[in-house]
Amino acid sequence: VISVSANIVPGKVKEMITAFEDCDRTRALELHQKLEDLNKVLFVETNPIPIKTAMNLMGFNVGGFRLPLCEMAKHNQEKLAAVLNSYQLIPGKV
Repeated sequence: VISVSANIVPGKVKEMITAFEDCDRTRALELHQKLEDLNKVLFVETNPIPIKTAMNLMGFNVGGFRLPLCEMAKHNQEKLAAVLNSYQLIPGKV
């Protein structure tokens, strides 16, 4: 599995893959669907911009971007922050 979201929710991705490997397709699909909003928002801009931005918002200092990459557009960063908040991944936010 190659998963961008596993950088910030490794336990959830592992749980989904384990369910699939255990032939529990119903549970795997349920877990996949729970991660769908997160997976979508992590690709609103060119990788790795959203994942680095997410990790910085979560309190992991992963630094900025080197050219030709740049900061996320403000409206996309707001979407990302809202999704991270809904998954309770931003410290101090609800």
